[in-house]
Amino acid sequence: MDEMSKFGIIVVPISWAIGAIVAIILGVWGPDRWWLSYLLGLMTALLNFGLMMKSNRRLAEKTKNQEEIKPKRMALTGYSVRIIVFVAIFATVCYSQFKTENPRFFAIPMIIGYLTLKLVIIAYGIIKRGKVNS
Repeated sequence: MDEMSKFGIIVVPISWAIGAIVAIILGVWGPDRWWLSYLLGLMTALLNFGLMMKSNRRLAEKTKNQEEIKPKRMALTGYSVRIIVFVAIFATVCYSQFKTENPRFFAIPMIIGYLTLKLVIIAYGIIKRGKVNS
């Protein structure tokens, strides 16, 4: 198993565990439905992470097999899809919060949920610094 697969196998469950704990805390003590927005942000981050891992794996396989590829186009397509997904979900949340009387989702907890995965990735990188085999 390569390092990137190990990375995903470690980061995703840790993110879910932290997300479950924070969602329970928000559900008990937080404002109305913030837990749902937090989980939506975390799921969006995990979806983007999965799309990134899939794109990277596909690019690495095609490069290894010496197939004729256009890596810049492939990377740009993967990045564009991830950005479109995030913008669509975030725009829906902002519309729900600011344009409706009784919002179902809130932007601040969604951003915090999205950043949870980023914090886990940074923590994992700090812990594994210098321990990765090249």
